Amino acid sequence: MEIILEQDVYNCGKKHDVVAVKTGYAKNFLIPKKMARFASEEELVKHAKRKEENAEEIKKDLEKANILCEKIAELGLISTESNAAEDGKLFGSITERDIANMLETHEIKIHYKNVILKGAIKSIGDYEVELYLGHNIKAKLTLQVVRHK
Repeated sequence: MEIILEQDVYNCGKKHDVVAVKTGYAKNFLIPKKMARFASEEELVKHAKRKEENAEEIKKDLEKANILCEKIAELGLISTESNAAEDGKLFGSITERDIANMLETHEIKIHYKNVILKGAIKSIGDYEVELYLGHNIKAKLTLQVVRHK
């Protein structure tokens, strides 16, 4: 079944994309939550007109994402202190939310769901963090976790 997305849907598509999904997923989840609408012929014609109007908005979003990517590349490394045992294991863990909050201190605002970790950060060391900035633009950042003194 083809639908038109009303907002970004993880692992499905971006706002205003026309995507094919399983019928149950569309009827039972996306459409009732107003995340999508049916892609009838009428709606597809309206969608084409709206897409032309939104081309400038997309261009601005792309520029913002590129600027953000450059800022992150300049930053390169973020260091954080955390309480840890003698063997280097953290008391707790560092989550995507923690990384998003660390980036906010450097005036980089990213939603925590756009922070991609390969696994939980539970020990001292250097970790590579991937940040999804939109429009298939990703930036990489190194997170250095050190023991709190």
